[in-house]
Amino acid sequence: MLFLSSLLIAFIFLYDQFGENHRAVFDYVPDSTEEDITNAEVSVTDVPIKKLSTVKKEIIMRPFDPNTVTKSELTSMNLPAYGINSFLKYRSTGKKFYSIKDFKSVYGFENLSDKLLVKHLILPDKPTNQKIYPKKKLFKAKIDTISKSAVINQKRKKYKSKYDIAPHSINVNTAAAEELSKLKGIASYRSGKIIEYRDAIGGFYTMDQLYEIPQVPDSIITQNLEYFMVDSNQIESININEWTFDQFRKHPYIGYKKAQLLSRYIKEHGPLHSINDLTHIIALDSSFIKKISPYLRLD
Repeated sequence: MLFLSSLLIAFIFLYDQFGENHRAVFDYVPDSTEEDITNAEVSVTDVPIKKLSTVKKEIIMRPFDPNTVTKSELTSMNLPAYGINSFLKYRSTGKKFYSIKDFKSVYGFENLSDKLLVKHLILPDKPTNQKIYPKKKLFKAKIDTISKSAVINQKRKKYKSKYDIAPHSINVNTAAAEELSKLKGIASYRSGKIIEYRDAIGGFYTMDQLYEIPQVPDSIITQNLEYFMVDSNQIESININEWTFDQFRKHPYIGYKKAQLLSRYIKEHGPLHSINDLTHIIALDSSFIKKISPYLRLD
């Protein structure tokens, strides 16, 4: 019993010692209050931290010309840095500033006070866009003896004398290039085009065909129409039964596809005996047959 009692006393003693050490390391410290802990946390967060200043500097405006002012002068006035950079880039492109509106159109300066700018902006006068034309030389004429209108009429009469051609005197089926070149607006190039087309179709049998000539405007034909005449007896006819496919296709009125139809029909059915035989070719319409008929012969 004494042995057991001794063990129990020893166990109680050791337990008390172990419990004190455990509380010293892990247990909540009773000497510190909740208020002390809060104050300690606040004191840590109250350590001064360096922050960027967000306070805008006051603009100190001085008189300046926006067309010549330097970057350092603008900076010394405490103008917005991004506005200064935009302004200098804009001005470097050749932009000139003639008004407050021009200056405030720069990104970064749009919120500047008009009152400040009116007092301090030195603006040049805007140049006028009026062009100065050289004076025209006066027409040299004897004003005291002949009026200006009479001089103009005299010039027109002299100009018309070059085209002193009788009406309907030029046969377009036989006229040479030199004769056609005398007409208004035709000259050597267009006279060549008229002759080239005339030879290609075999001559003209009506005045309306003149409007088909390539690279000769209708207006030129119209203004010279009174001088032209057409002799339909002088056109070059085609023996349709003897022409080859290559000859057919070169004719401006026939072309490649119709040349195939004509040459194939004659090859399969034999020579044509009349113009009406063309109506048997379904792909050839009546307008084409009427247009080409004056050039066809069947001998």
